[in-house]
Amino acid sequence: MEVHALVLQPDGQGVRALPGHWRGVGRQGIASEKITLFTRGVDIERFTPDKRNGTLKRWNLESGPNLLYVGRVSKEKNLHLLADAYLKLRKTCPGVNLVIAGDGPYTQEMKSELAGRGAVFTGYIQGEELASLYASCDLFVFPSTTDTFGNVVLEAQASGLPVIVTPHGGPQENVEHGRTGLVVDSVDCDGLAKAMEELVRDEPRRLRMSHAARTAMEKRSFDLAFMKTWDLSSAPADAPPARLLFLDGSLGFRLASILAIARSHEGHASHPVEQYPVRTNFGNRFRPRAGW
Repeated sequence: MEVHALVLQPDGQGVRALPGHWRGVGRQGIASEKITLFTRGVDIERFTPDKRNGTLKRWNLESGPNLLYVGRVSKEKNLHLLADAYLKLRKTCPGVNLVIAGDGPYTQEMKSELAGRGAVFTGYIQGEELASLYASCDLFVFPSTTDTFGNVVLEAQASGLPVIVTPHGGPQENVEHGRTGLVVDSVDCDGLAKAMEELVRDEPRRLRMSHAARTAMEKRSFDLAFMKTWDLSSAPADAPPARLLFLDGSLGFRLASILAIARSHEGHASHPVEQYPVRTNFGNRFRPRAGW
C-alpha cells in the first residue's frame, strides 16, 4: 500500500527550500504540495507584561532602558556583534544597560569586553524567574542568523518587549517589522546599533510596539497552535496511510504525538508522526524517502 507523507516545517525559509533540496546531487526533492508551515505557539499565561516586578534590582539595575538577550552565549549566535553594537550605542546613550540571560563558551570573553559598561550576566535561568526578567526589561535583541525559529522571540513579544532581529533565519518571520519590532537592514555592528538606538531614543514608539507585540502573541497562544495542529493531524476515513514528519525540535514532536494519542482515543483516524530535527542549512541529517 502506498504511504504518503506530509512534511511540517517550522519556518517559511525551510518551506521554500525543501522542494528543490538535493536535486543538484541527483536526488528528487520533496513535492511542494506535501510541505506545510507548522507554526509554534507561546505560553501567553507564563510570559506576560503583568510580571514586570523590579527584578532587575537584584543586579543593581535601577534605571534603563534595559536591553535583553536570552539564549546561548556564543559567537555563532552573533553575541560578539551584539557586544560591539552595544558599546557603540553606549557612546550616544550612556544610560542604557544590557542583560544577558544564558551561558556558553563566549561568556567570560564577553564579560571582560563589557566590564563596567552597564552589562549584567544572569547565567541560565528559567521558569517564573525568566518570565519576570522578560517583563522587567524594555527591548529584546536577538542577533542570530542561524536559528530556524527562535522561541525566545515569541516569549519576549508575549512579555511586551519590542524585538530586534536579523533578516536571516526563522526569527524575522515572527516579527512584524515596524509594528512589533525591527528587522535590521544589515547584519553588522552599525546596523544593529542603529536599530537599538532608534528604539532606545523613542520611548513612545517603543511603548506602542510593546502593546502591539503582546496583542500579536495573544493570537499565537499554545491553545490556538494546538488547534491548528489538531486540524493537521486529522485524516479522512478514506485517506491513504500517511506520516506527519516534523522538521522541528522536540516540542513539535511531543505535540504531534499527544494529538495522535487523543485522536485514537476518540476513535478518529490520525497520522503517525516522526521527528527529524534539522537546522536551516538542513545538514546531512534528513533525506527524502522514495515515493515522497
